[in-house]
Amino acid sequence: MSYIDFHTHLLPNIDDGTLELEDIEKMMDVYSNAGFSKIVCTPHLYNPYVRTNISSIKETFSRVKEIAATFKIECLLGSEYYYKNQDKIVGIPIASRYQLIELPTTLAPLDFVEKFQQVIDSGLKVILAHVERYPYLKVGSPYLDKLLDMGVLIQVNASSIASGRARPFVEEQIADLISTDNHGNYKLPLVYLEQIGKYPYLVKRMEKIYL
Repeated sequence: MSYIDFHTHLLPNIDDGTLELEDIEKMMDVYSNAGFSKIVCTPHLYNPYVRTNISSIKETFSRVKEIAATFKIECLLGSEYYYKNQDKIVGIPIASRYQLIELPTTLAPLDFVEKFQQVIDSGLKVILAHVERYPYLKVGSPYLDKLLDMGVLIQVNASSIASGRARPFVEEQIADLISTDNHGNYKLPLVYLEQIGKYPYLVKRMEKIYL
C-alpha cells in the first residue's frame, strides 16, 4: 500500500517550513521508506502570520520535485490559502481539482461558508485544513454540518489525532483525509502511518480522492 501526504510545508525557504535544500533528500528517504508515493507541497498563501516567498515557489518546487522523483515519490504543488475576509479565494489548486483552505483559529469569518461555496461553484473541491484547530467547527456544530452538506473534505493532522485533539473527528468518521502538515519534522511520516493504521475507513476515503 502507498500513501499520500496532502498537506506539507517542505519547500525550502518559502514559508515557515524549516528545511534547507540539502535536507530534502533525507526527508524524501524517510517518506519513501514509510511507503509514501505522493506528497503535496502546500505553501502558505496570505497567512498574516507567515511570510511566504511567493515569487520562488515554482522554481523551488521544481527542484524538490526532481529530488523526490529519485526516491520514486511524485510531488504535486498546491497551497494552503488563509481565508479571513478577502473578496475571493484564489490559491494554487492541487491537481487542478482541490483547494486547501485554512481559517482563523479564533473567530469564524462571517461569510466563509459562502466563500467556500464560490470555490465549489468554480469547479474545485474544498479541503478544509486541520479542522481540529477551529473551536467554531466542533463535532456537531451547525457550521461543520453545513460544510459537510456542501461536500467539503475535512482534513486532520496526524499529530493531532495522536494528541487526542482531532480524535473526535476520526472516531465519528467525519474526517476525509489525514496529513502531516509537515514543516520539517522527520518523525511525522511515521506518526501518519501509526494513526492511519487505527482508522481503516480513512484509507478507503483517501483512495477515492483522485490526483
